[in-house]
Amino acid sequence: MIQTLEKMMVSVKSVIATVIQVRNPGADDGFCKECDRNHNSGEGSVFCSTCGTQEYAPMGSGKCYNCPSCTETDNFLSCLLSGLQTMISDDEQELVIQRCAVAAGAVLECEHQTFDNEFGTYTVPKLPRGEIDRQPCAYDTDTLLQATFTCLADISGMNSVINEVYSCVTTKKMHELESLVFDADDDFDPEEVAGLLEELTSEKMGVPAVSLALDVVDVLLEESTDSLSDNMAQSLLDSLSNVADAVADQSDQDIGMHELVHMSETVIAQLKTIAQSKTSPSLITSQNFGAMRKVADSERSTVVLEIPSYGSLDGIEDGRLDGRLDGKGGPSLAV
Repeated sequence: MIQTLEKMMVSVKSVIATVIQVRNPGADDGFCKECDRNHNSGEGSVFCSTCGTQEYAPMGSGKCYNCPSCTETDNFLSCLLSGLQTMISDDEQELVIQRCAVAAGAVLECEHQTFDNEFGTYTVPKLPRGEIDRQPCAYDTDTLLQATFTCLADISGMNSVINEVYSCVTTKKMHELESLVFDADDDFDPEEVAGLLEELTSEKMGVPAVSLALDVVDVLLEESTDSLSDNMAQSLLDSLSNVADAVADQSDQDIGMHELVHMSETVIAQLKTIAQSKTSPSLITSQNFGAMRKVADSERSTVVLEIPSYGSLDGIEDGRLDGRLDGKGGPSLAV
């Protein structure tokens, strides 16, 4: 009987020990030594209780601490970090800050958004703060070129915003031009293409856009040999003027000397073709260039051009046409 009772006592102790272990991971003497993150245990307790919504506790601390009292008017994240009451490992610091940020009303995720810009349309799902969404560029075939969206804290730290970074090369207008001129099965309308080209070149351009613009000008000149209307010639001249500005804006890292020389020579050759292909001998001008078709007229062997003093060739006049051969209207250039 006594032996049976002793066996029962051993069995009961074993069950109690097992229950305590479940309630208190790591406990061996009635104290909660290894409570989970954001839980605590009072002395002698066999349970780990959850900290309050305005409190935090590192893993195994056994004690809850009040979150720092920080508002949107403070430098929020710095306030939280400096106000923590106990030493926290680097691994846990971000988790604790997030808990206290939520308690203070901070938004720690970025809502679903759609971005529509020159590089295409991108739909970004809801992202937790710190998460990244990468998508292939809409108009580039190179899969290494990506649109990257990162959910970050705003300057106050209270809200979250998506930061956009694009390594894309081909823009929407470049894609439209390429499709219209080089990919279309049917003949294109040169006037329509010239209009799109002028739109493309009027915006900030990198080297790929400049190269495409020059290729399109070549195609348009081939399509309009010896029959270039003044409107078309003016549109192409304006586009080339924009290209010249874009090339001048490129840094040494963006464009090499060989490529720069090639582009310059291409522009000069295209300007000559525009002047030779114009249907009328009238002068056309742009910000950087002017063009006039040479006529078989001995009286026009010399042309005096009145150049505006403000530095732009847009507005240059044919001095011969209004009798001002001496250039008194401003600086002049005899050709």
